[in-house]
Order: sequence, then C-alpha cells, then structure tokens
Amino acid sequence: TGNNCATATTEVIPASADLSVEKAGSPDIVSVGDNITYTITVHNAGPSIAEDVVLFDHLPAYLQNPQYSVDNGDTWLDWTKHLKLGDIKVGDDYDKVVLIRATVGPKDAWIKNNCCHDGFYRTECDDDDSLWSHAPAVRSGSIENRVFVHSKTADPDPHNNRARVVTTLRTADL
Repeated sequence: TGNNCATATTEVIPASADLSVEKAGSPDIVSVGDNITYTITVHNAGPSIAEDVVLFDHLPAYLQNPQYSVDNGDTWLDWTKHLKLGDIKVGDDYDKVVLIRATVGPKDAWIKNNCCHDGFYRTECDDDDSLWSHAPAVRSGSIENRVFVHSKTADPDPHNNRARVVTTLRTADL
C-alpha cells in the first residue's frame, strides 16, 4: 500500500510594522500673530502593513485656530488633536504627509480645548471633554510641539514613534 500522508510545519510570525514620525516647523522664528506650519511625515519600514494608524498632536494652547491638510495644502480642515490615517503600506512610496497650521496667539487668552488626554493619548473625545481653559502667557523663548503615531500592529521599535520640534518665539518688549 502507498503512503498518502504528508506533514508540514509552518512557523507563524506575528505581523509587525516599524512606524516612524518626523516633524518640522516653518518658519524657524515666529512672533505673536504669525502663522506657523508643521510638516509631519509618517513612514512604515515594515515588514508588515501598519493597520489603523492614528496621529496625535496636542498643540500648545496658544497656537490658535489649528487646521490640517493631507493634500499638500489644497484643502484645510479643523484640527482635533488626532487624525486617523488608516492603514499604511511598507516603503517610501506610501509615506503619509500631514500639514498642520496655526496662529501664534496673544500673550493671554482663553482657549476651548476640543479634547483631553489622560497622561498618555486618547483617540476619542466625549462632549464633556470640551472645556475652556486659560492659556499660559506667551513669552520670548520657544514653542515646543510634540507628535506621536500609533498603530494596532505591533511595532518592533516604538522609540521612533515620537518627534518634537522647537520654534523660536520672539515677542515685543513693552
């Protein structure tokens, strides 16, 4: 009789996607009333597709009327502190570029916060999260802004999922 049996062993490797984020601000020096634009690039070095990618950017409160664009500035929408980018394939051809622009606010202002976070980052906001808060006085020095990217796909190097940019702030002496 013949042997009609075969055995194969397959190693299943869990999906992983090495996301990274870079951020630049322009111009390098701003004053109260100036516009600032941040260019954020999200890259997936693989080896798998990064699923359900979300970009978080909690702008400082005195950066007012923030908007974002995903089409190189052709269309601008109100920024709500996070953006669902969806799935990102592997490689430079699939990088996602997001522009965020805002106006450097006055020295003292009340700002409506559209969302809150719990010490890390939250992806969803409730109506109760919209609160008015007092923005600290803008002073000469710098504006520091941080960005974070997250995916439900495991990331072998989460250290490059955060970036920050510092812009010099110049205010008039009174």
